[in-house]
Amino acid sequence: MSIINKFKIFIKSKYIFKKPPQRPVMIYDDIGYEIINDLFDLKDVYLLDTRKISINIYILINSLISNFFNWSNQKYIYEYIKTVNPNIVITTTDNDTNFWKLKKKFKKIKFYFIQNGSRDNHKDVFSKNLAKEKSFFSLDAMFVFNKNIGKLYSELIEGEVIPIGSYNNNRVFDEIDEGDYLLYISQFDSYSSNAYPEGHYYF
Repeated sequence: MSIINKFKIFIKSKYIFKKPPQRPVMIYDDIGYEIINDLFDLKDVYLLDTRKISINIYILINSLISNFFNWSNQKYIYEYIKTVNPNIVITTTDNDTNFWKLKKKFKKIKFYFIQNGSRDNHKDVFSKNLAKEKSFFSLDAMFVFNKNIGKLYSELIEGEVIPIGSYNNNRVFDEIDEGDYLLYISQFDSYSSNAYPEGHYYF
């Protein structure tokens, strides 16, 4: 990220000055927060903003000092996790490779992701050359749509694969009253050979 883009983030962000409280559960990234927050008692949950909509000054200063000003966004995240001290860190941002690296840093904490959308081999996580980074990737469990996507993830990440379908779609059945009907709409999108010369596959 360029210095200009970093500056824009700092300008637009909301600033928090209080030390974050310790919580047994941390939700990593607010994308999908509403999907999984009902898994836990909210008083036990801390939401970690990884997109810098807000910046915690306490965490920022401590991450700068503890790293002798050799700062990075990932070190800010490390400091946040260390301060909140959760037992579990969970996310629905399953294609965030930075999340995949956290388990190696915090071996006593359980790290999980829940797949939140289809993945493909064009400008997505499986189109990247991640083999050289595989030794850094580890999770306690990956809750995925099916065993096929689980196999692909297991080729990149060390950890248990648990196929559960779409967690978000599965929640809908709890809200259906007798007499209601469901209409399923496919996400499949055809591709042109010019746009996707190597093919375009959904997982």
